[in-house]
Amino acid sequence: MRRAMLFAWILGCGGTGDGPPPEQRWFEGSFEGACTTETGRALFECGDDAAWDALQWRHEERGAAIDALSTAIDRASADPELDEEDRAKLLWRRVQLAVALVAENNDGSRVASSSADIDRAARLVPDDFRIAGWKALFDMLITYQTRPEEFPAARARIDELFELAPDYTLPVVMGTAMALPLDTGYPQEMARRVEEFDCASFDWCMRATSRVPFQQAGIELLFAEIHARVGDRELARVHLERSLSAPRAEHWPYRFVAEEKLADLDGWLATFAARGESESVLDITENNGRRACVICHGPPSAPVRD
Repeated sequence: MRRAMLFAWILGCGGTGDGPPPEQRWFEGSFEGACTTETGRALFECGDDAAWDALQWRHEERGAAIDALSTAIDRASADPELDEEDRAKLLWRRVQLAVALVAENNDGSRVASSSADIDRAARLVPDDFRIAGWKALFDMLITYQTRPEEFPAARARIDELFELAPDYTLPVVMGTAMALPLDTGYPQEMARRVEEFDCASFDWCMRATSRVPFQQAGIELLFAEIHARVGDRELARVHLERSLSAPRAEHWPYRFVAEEKLADLDGWLATFAARGESESVLDITENNGRRACVICHGPPSAPVRD
């Protein structure tokens, strides 16, 4: 069976208490040659499970997992048991895993198709605000880098998504938006939106799941980074302390990151200030670096990216 058992200490599963979060292994065996015989739901689960296991646990096998996922995507296109939502989700998973490979493994070999993938997914399920958020993020970054004259229109689309689903749009776009130069005004806008965001108002933000075991601790660390980016020492400190006191934070494998930044707040802010008003900070942020995904998604027993 592909789905491995839940760990025996699954205390707190789906809850908001302080016990350890749930852990789950999604895929057993080699990624090599995977997803070649399954059909229907089993085919979808093969690709989806491979993506999640590589994202959370098998960090050095992400390229092979993308190959397995690509096989699933190709075969799903002709599988009558799967619908457009299934096909879109597999494409979205390939984008997410390719982004993780770039950010956390410094490997850009699989990201070339990501823009086309997210466009295809959005066409398949145009009303899915989650996929729309990822498409808007890609469009914003690509236009900023290659077609700056189109950047205002791309930014306006993200503003529309904030109106539609603020709780989902913020975590998706904030990492890239806060890393743009200060003279775009986007980092300052992300800092404002962070302070308008109330985690307690959204069930997903308070809940631990096997896919996102440290939602609250991780997002507070990333909120702290946004304030550090714009030079707000006090709010950066507040959010770091919140990350360390969040439910289950004593089990959080990345609490050392928040502790180190809290111990040298001035030095942390200085690294951003040194870039001035017109330079990006994409290369020096947790939001976009070697722990960008695992900050929230990394289970306690998974390898730690130090």
